[in-house]
Amino acid sequence: TFELGVIYKTEDKLVEAEKMVKYHIEKQHSGVFQYLIHLNKKYTGLSENQTEVLSLIKNGLTDFEISKQLKISQSTVRNYRFKFREKEKQAKIFSAIMELLKPMQNSTETEIMEVHKGASMIDERFDITEAERKNILSRYMDSSGKLIDFPGKEKRKIIILSEISKNFKKDTDYIEKEINRILERIYPDYVVLRRYLIEYGYLDRSRDGSRYWVKL
Repeated sequence: TFELGVIYKTEDKLVEAEKMVKYHIEKQHSGVFQYLIHLNKKYTGLSENQTEVLSLIKNGLTDFEISKQLKISQSTVRNYRFKFREKEKQAKIFSAIMELLKPMQNSTETEIMEVHKGASMIDERFDITEAERKNILSRYMDSSGKLIDFPGKEKRKIIILSEISKNFKKDTDYIEKEINRILERIYPDYVVLRRYLIEYGYLDRSRDGSRYWVKL
């Protein structure tokens, strides 16, 4: 993030916030396309082969050049292009449908809980309404935010872990003692909480365990 109105220095230039964002994306992520194309499959819906073909198309390669590089026929490359166009049409229509549904969602109680970005596998465990979330939190956590008991069922675990993860700031590094201290205030068995927060993708840590951070 870059603050509007502030001037930033990059290499030999002084630039405004908006320009700095563009420089950052190009330098750190090799551009918007590269950043998006390499997101997890759960966000893009693209297979490894599709990602590879799209990257080559972006680089300006012809169907013949792509077929030679990937050792596939030109007709297969053309089929990829056709499927990409169909996928684009479907995405636009589905997006329009969801926008039209928004005015009908007049109750937040029926809204589905957002899936956190660190989730490694999205399935029915994340089919959680706001009403379910509130109900589980009231059963397992007291008014001060302390955990009464750690649930065994997957859905309930996700709700509880999602709530506990709010105790950690994004873009902040923690040492293990800090993690333990925060979790111990919530539940005596802080080791279990720490393990599940990592296992379910809410927190990440360095290989040597010296640093912990919120997984984005």
